Amino acid sequence: MFQIKAFWKKGKKKDEEGASQRPIPEDALFIHYLFRFEDETEQEIKIYLDPVTLQYLPQHPLTGDEWTRLGHHQCEGCPLDAEHHPNCPLALSVEGLVNVFLEKFSYETAEITVQTNERTYFKDTTMQKGLSSILGLLMVSSGCPVMDKLRPMVRLHLPFASVLETTFRTTSTYLLGQFFLQKKARPLILPLKVSSKYTNTSTWSIMEWPKKSDQWPVKTPASTPLSTLISSPRTYL
Repeated sequence: MFQIKAFWKKGKKKDEEGASQRPIPEDALFIHYLFRFEDETEQEIKIYLDPVTLQYLPQHPLTGDEWTRLGHHQCEGCPLDAEHHPNCPLALSVEGLVNVFLEKFSYETAEITVQTNERTYFKDTTMQKGLSSILGLLMVSSGCPVMDKLRPMVRLHLPFASVLETTFRTTSTYLLGQFFLQKKARPLILPLKVSSKYTNTSTWSIMEWPKKSDQWPVKTPASTPLSTLISSPRTYL
């Protein structure tokens, strides 16, 4: 999925040689994360987005696993049905990330370099800081109808964003959207309120996620970042 070796079921490695690779459009938006760990090993995560829809463009076909099935702890309020969507799109998009970092611990430090179409970012920090940014990208660009509401924010993705920065960007995005709605003579909703239906559904999605980990490929240490970050609402775009 990410052109890197990943851990799969029962600890076996999946051989990607000969695996069909999907062509990536030349104008695709790219966000590449490079982790350099203290033991001098490196891990690269390449994410490509459609330049128009901002949909996640996986480099290889996503097949899924037992824990990615839509019916496995499906979020309350999810409008998808298993007949047309056998896998949860959000789970499917992060499956490769789970497999790659499953054996790592959130407190491990790394030099993280992030390259985008416009610029390069760098920070010496804990691995969970980098993974929280990647999770934010994949969750909203995966095709999940609940998280789709936040997808416009990935166009100006800010790695390692603080709570203040995320709050400012979220509010600005909302108000900009209201401006364009007004231009189209559509009702303007200035109070910064999110419908209870959306809030409840999003919160349930976040709280339901840890239950999916019971079928991850290998036993997950309690302090691994994926089990911690997915259960936390503090994932930044």
